[in-house]
Amino acid sequence: MRWFAPLAVVLGSHLFIAQGQATDQADRAAAIKEGNVSWYTSTPFPLVQTLADRFAADTGIKVTLLRTGGEAVLRRFLQEYQAGQAGADVITMSDSGAATGLARRGVFVPFKPDGFDKVVEGAKDKDGAWIAQRVGLIGMPVRTDLMVEKDRPKTWSDLKDARFKGKMVMADPSFTAIQLTVVGMLSQRLGWDFYKALRANDIMIVQAISKSTRPCNRANVCWARKAPIRAASTKAKTC
Repeated sequence: MRWFAPLAVVLGSHLFIAQGQATDQADRAAAIKEGNVSWYTSTPFPLVQTLADRFAADTGIKVTLLRTGGEAVLRRFLQEYQAGQAGADVITMSDSGAATGLARRGVFVPFKPDGFDKVVEGAKDKDGAWIAQRVGLIGMPVRTDLMVEKDRPKTWSDLKDARFKGKMVMADPSFTAIQLTVVGMLSQRLGWDFYKALRANDIMIVQAISKSTRPCNRANVCWARKAPIRAASTKAKTC
């Protein structure tokens, strides 16, 4: 499968944005006294719970989670912020463009944690307004047990072919920021007719990227989305 480097750098960046610290050295005593940190996040389960539990065990500070899609996280934060009642101490989201814009407006308090200097350029704001939680690739996982190699898509444009009709699934870009960015980038590269063709090919829309693996496990399906860390099935691989 052909990988598009510009997409790999931007779309896989999950932004870890600190709001509550004015300096690079957190006030641990004050944090323990307060006893709670509010985390709005699109980080998938079970990773999000593992991180929250580990933080609580290491610091003695309870983590209150709001876990939903990246666009929903951003909407919730902006509504509260504009009302003067921001409820999040830390936000994890997937929209790098929004994070950069909000950082320029001074919405976030810069914070450089230990190891900040080791994070690659492009995966952090130089002033510490945000830092990538993880970086991934964008690709098209395929059910290789149901689709022989010669029939598999080789480029994004191949997905317009009628032979893939009813065999694709993608996440809802109004819910997940990763998919919203995918739509933005591919429509710039290939034109909006690309998505008109996907609609004509009866592409299935599911709420979240994590849910797009379920249809793939039941049918011969390929989709344009974030390349998975885990394969969709034991026989699936990224093409």
